[in-house]
Amino acid sequence: MTRQETMEPSPGSLKVYVGELEIGMYVCGLDKPWLETDFPLQGFPIHNEKTLRALQQTCAYVFVDMKKTPVEIRQRLLRAPVSTRVATDQNSRIHSIPPPGDAVSFQDELERAGQIYQDSRKYITKALKDARLGHAIDADNARTVVEQMAESLMRNQHALLWLTHIKARDEYTLTHCINVSILAMSFGRFLGISGRRLIELGLGALLHDLGKMQVPDAILNKPGRLTEAEFAIMKKHPEYGYQLLVKHDDTLPAAALDIVRHHHERLDGNGYPDRLPAMAIPEDTRIVSIVDVYDAVTSDRVYHDGMTPHDALGNLLRWAPGNFDQNLVEKFIRCLGIYPVGSLVELNTGEVAVVATFRDKHRLKPVVLMILDANKKPYPKRVLLNLADPHWQDEEDPPRIVGVLEQDAYGINLAAILAQEAMG
Repeated sequence: MTRQETMEPSPGSLKVYVGELEIGMYVCGLDKPWLETDFPLQGFPIHNEKTLRALQQTCAYVFVDMKKTPVEIRQRLLRAPVSTRVATDQNSRIHSIPPPGDAVSFQDELERAGQIYQDSRKYITKALKDARLGHAIDADNARTVVEQMAESLMRNQHALLWLTHIKARDEYTLTHCINVSILAMSFGRFLGISGRRLIELGLGALLHDLGKMQVPDAILNKPGRLTEAEFAIMKKHPEYGYQLLVKHDDTLPAAALDIVRHHHERLDGNGYPDRLPAMAIPEDTRIVSIVDVYDAVTSDRVYHDGMTPHDALGNLLRWAPGNFDQNLVEKFIRCLGIYPVGSLVELNTGEVAVVATFRDKHRLKPVVLMILDANKKPYPKRVLLNLADPHWQDEEDPPRIVGVLEQDAYGINLAAILAQEAMG
């Protein structure tokens, strides 16, 4: 293969995230094979805004030929601190662009999302079994599953998110793979990511933990704290998954493979398995790193109970320095909202409900599914209540959320309720 057919940069080039690109820079390498794009194979200067936008929509980063780039741009680029070269709030290609309005209602999409979730479970169950045996993973079917999930998120931004709360302690790895894919694509949609890149993001997220199947069960499911030696083995799972995928399939996109291998890398260089510096961690991998931790800490696992989505978001913000891209963490919080979908909440009326969906301008007043009445007795029929409905304006004390509850408060089996609603 010639250099132009691969992702290899030329000597004297600098890796630059697309949020930092300027008109005048000379692009000599991409983060994906040239032949998968419409860009000239021999390299090209960024002549205009159209070319700049095309790069920002296609790539996470490129390689800039420093010799062919004007000296004033080159000097400015080299003077930029690492933190801005990674992706700043002002210069990132990822912006918090409000997604378009839902094409269908939450209720209309929920049952269809439930079927997609069941199809995803069937796929990942087999994929995990194949990974345990060291067999090839069906990448084509993985793409189909991810495309179906992406289409559901495009029809309605919250129906599929609802299902990420259907969790069981003894099925953690299975549901975690699906949930991270859904969360990553939902976040990506919020950020304005679409098309092939959104699918690659979801694909890497879906497959990110396959390598855990080659970690001994005694370590993977140990109820107590891992020893130093056991944790050293656990830390190999990203590499195990990556090697399994590249061994059997040469069609998986580089961005998805990077997610599999590097979702545990951290911005301070203390992640694993490769201890990458911040500049070497692509934005899509950063996205999955964030949602991976969010789903993990909100899940019941063999060694701990999950925390509420509300508490998890607060912790993510606290943990961000040195670990996660703070700009992305803040945008993830805005994406999920003050009361994330699936949160169990108590109203000022004493009733208990679960957050179903919300509009961006009414994040404090979501649509909720009523579960318990004021006496904490189950409603015989659960109904959706829109806390932002205009008719509440005439009420002296309209229903509103006054607190977030633990997921099992009042003996509620939230996972069972969510599943019942989704499966009709």
